[in-house]
Amino acid sequence: MATRYRKELIHAGTFVKDGQEFRVDGAALRHWKRTFDAMRRRGVEVPVPVEHTRDPERRRGTVVEMELGTNLRGEPALFGVFEFRDGEAPLSSVSIYAPPSFTDGLGTRYVRPITHVALTDYPVVPGLDPWLPLAASRSAPLERDADARRREAEARRRKYRLQLLTARIGARAVKKLLAGTAADEEEEDRRVRRALGAKVRR
Repeated sequence: MATRYRKELIHAGTFVKDGQEFRVDGAALRHWKRTFDAMRRRGVEVPVPVEHTRDPERRRGTVVEMELGTNLRGEPALFGVFEFRDGEAPLSSVSIYAPPSFTDGLGTRYVRPITHVALTDYPVVPGLDPWLPLAASRSAPLERDADARRREAEARRRKYRLQLLTARIGARAVKKLLAGTAADEEEEDRRVRRALGAKVRR
């Protein structure tokens, strides 16, 4: 497996392009991540050309993953995982291209997706985190990260349901309800959900 590289694409903040100010917030970062995932599921690639162009001869690689995180300055940011045709990370920085809309060859329309990430020495957003090589043996880093996030989210939802039930019936009644579960989280959660008497969104 070829070495992959991780790079910050953009972070939350206010920027100026061609004299026009624009703002990027957490909602925009999440939108770009969701849109990328939707495009990838449909087989739509996000190429990495040298400067903003659709010329296939200037393509250096492909963005294979996007993830949300925090940059070295502590700002909410969007990161890309790149694969390059020559296997080497460039010296340049990057600049995203997100048109108002894009329609793929199957007729699916995407609103403000990132359709390519250009390599450039003149990025609109300066000071992005540097290129970080990922180990070649790291077969599915972001999938494992996603699994961990899902487990954490489910643990938070279980805690919320338990707190809700405790508020309704009291700690003593909850303790009695959960007696004999032997720290089986799934069984505890099933009992809590039944006791709540209504479906709580998982």
